[in-house]
Amino acid sequence: MPNSGSTSLRTSSEATETPKYLVFQLGDELFGMDVMNVREITVMYPVTEAPYLESSIRGLINLRGKIVPVVDLRTRFGLPERSADSRTSTIVVDVDMGRGPTLVGLIVDSVLEVAQIPPSAIEEPPQFPGGDSPPWILGLAKMGGNVTILLKIDQALLPMDDALRQLERARQSAGPGQSLRGAS
Repeated sequence: MPNSGSTSLRTSSEATETPKYLVFQLGDELFGMDVMNVREITVMYPVTEAPYLESSIRGLINLRGKIVPVVDLRTRFGLPERSADSRTSTIVVDVDMGRGPTLVGLIVDSVLEVAQIPPSAIEEPPQFPGGDSPPWILGLAKMGGNVTILLKIDQALLPMDDALRQLERARQSAGPGQSLRGAS
C-alpha cells in the first residue's frame, strides 16, 4: 500500500547487477550511498529536539510509530545550516552502530536519483594533505560531468556513535504517555 510522502527503495535484486547508489545533494555537492542501506525516503517530519546532543543530531521523529533519530548531514559535514524547503528530504537508513541495525534519518537538501554505477567508474578517494583519505569516503564517481562522492554511510556516522546511542535509549524509553510529533 503506497504511503503519501514516502518512497520505499527495497527491491529484489540479483547479486550480479551493477551496484545502485542513491544520489543526493548537499549545497552544491553531490553525494551517493549504496541503496542497500536505504530503507525509505520521506518528506521532512517535525523533529522533537533532544538536549545535550551533538549539533548535527536534530532530534527524533515519529515515523509511523517508530521513533527514529535524525541527523542533519549538512551540519555533519561542516556545511552551513539551511532552512528546509519543498525539496528537503529525510533518507531513512539502516546503519550498524555496534549493536546491530539501527534506523537513522538523514536530512539532505534534495534526493536526485538512483544511479547504477559500475565499480570501474568509481575512483579511489585521493589522499589529503596531512593524512590518508577519510574512511567514510568509498570513492568518487564521475557522472555526467559531475563528481559524486560515494559514502560509506556507517563510517560517516561512526564518530557520532555515542550520541546516536543516547537517542536510541531515548527511543526505547519513550512510553505511551509521551507524545512525539510526527507522522503516524
